Amino acid sequence: MLSLTIGCPSVFTALLDIVNASITHKVFPAQCKLSLITPIPKVSSPSQESDFRPISVQTTLSKIIEKLILAQLTDYFDKHNLLTPYQFGFRKQSSSEHALLAISDFIYQERCNKRITVIVQLDLSKAFDKVNHSLLVKKLEWYGVDSTWFSSYLANRSHITKYNDEHSKCAFPNSGVPQGSILGPVLFTIFINDLPNIVKHCLPILYADDSHLCFSCLPENFDQMHKEINDDLSEVSKWMNRNGMCLNPQKCKFIVIYPKSRKIIRRKLELYIDGQLLLESQQIKSLGVLIDNEATWASHINDICRRVNYRLNTIKQIIPYCTPDNSKISISSLCISLLRYCASIWGAANKKDLNNVDKCVRRCALALCRKNKYDPNLEDITSLGWFVSENMFKYSICLFVYLILHELCPNYFMNYVYYKNSSYSNRFPNHICIPMSIPIIMYSSNLISVVSCRFWNNLPTELTEPNMQLQTFKWKLKNYLLSLQ
Repeated sequence: MLSLTIGCPSVFTALLDIVNASITHKVFPAQCKLSLITPIPKVSSPSQESDFRPISVQTTLSKIIEKLILAQLTDYFDKHNLLTPYQFGFRKQSSSEHALLAISDFIYQERCNKRITVIVQLDLSKAFDKVNHSLLVKKLEWYGVDSTWFSSYLANRSHITKYNDEHSKCAFPNSGVPQGSILGPVLFTIFINDLPNIVKHCLPILYADDSHLCFSCLPENFDQMHKEINDDLSEVSKWMNRNGMCLNPQKCKFIVIYPKSRKIIRRKLELYIDGQLLLESQQIKSLGVLIDNEATWASHINDICRRVNYRLNTIKQIIPYCTPDNSKISISSLCISLLRYCASIWGAANKKDLNNVDKCVRRCALALCRKNKYDPNLEDITSLGWFVSENMFKYSICLFVYLILHELCPNYFMNYVYYKNSSYSNRFPNHICIPMSIPIIMYSSNLISVVSCRFWNNLPTELTEPNMQLQTFKWKLKNYLLSLQ
């Protein structure tokens, strides 16, 4: 790895000696334990500490050593399948979209079964800063990792704060994983890896410290679910106390999603953490996506359209002074990317809301091509390589299926779909199916597995070849969908 990044032979040899010495002697260099923290204002006129966001910078040598250790650590955990499948943060082939897909599919599944769904969003106060070093070392040892090097890595760390060219005195934190480091996020996921094991009645979905507990029940079992949720929240609170972490009940929220039936009476749900009543909300924002209590995704679409319009109006002011290529880069990176984020989730919204997304895409195309709003511009959208909302949804889902079939996605989704083996394989080559029988009513639902089969099985045969490379598939799929616009 070093030889691929360091071009100078003398520097490469020196760095190689340092890294090998660190691993051999199981000692992390003391000179690499100092962090430089720069507070960045979050508001225009900061007046208190909470108005700043601390940005921690580690030394370059520290990052090189950590990256090499990280490769060995993740390989070990992946080889022995030690990490919980409910953790989607800071793992290979996982993303925030996968965590949200797991939550949304749970909602659709339970709604189809006419069950009440409850999503509890937990808020951990300064989670990364409260990791107990000795407890983390013990957990590494429990997983079979030699913790000597990690003990040296965590011990005697220090940081200095720089603001307006002035430096503070050196501070010595006694807990937490190093912010801005390569190893820090992975060590945190290892630290909370046993959290899902203590809940008994829910589906836990985690993305680093963003934790969700997903419950469901039939309407007649509402009282039982009420007790089970509070029991699990109590167990989570006890785990936090044992591990030196802290929940913030004032910021913990939950939503209740009822099945589509007018006969169900909506009841009040009272949930508690450490004796404090949690807030029932109409919507929660998780990993950049608004989940509303009707599961329509209308709130999220309205939010991203508002943000895109604001950004586009700002970009319009500088378009006359930019080249066409630079203008396209600006709009694609600041507007189109915001629309495409988690399209596999909000793409199941109704047509009225999806039309708002299409309007935003058209505005972006009109601004880039410098046309007025009355010009038909669907051809402009296609020539720019942008999708309308329907094709954003199809592209995201088909790419998701490809990753499942080629084992490039989290283990959580590995059994969602598989290739169909039948006597009609010559007539329907490379078709996929769901590994379980489901009621007929679900075939028209928004279940991820159902939608995946629907979209994938309608693709041309040349797009579903099993041996196709990922980049080739993306290119062919994009061209195919653009040809349909």
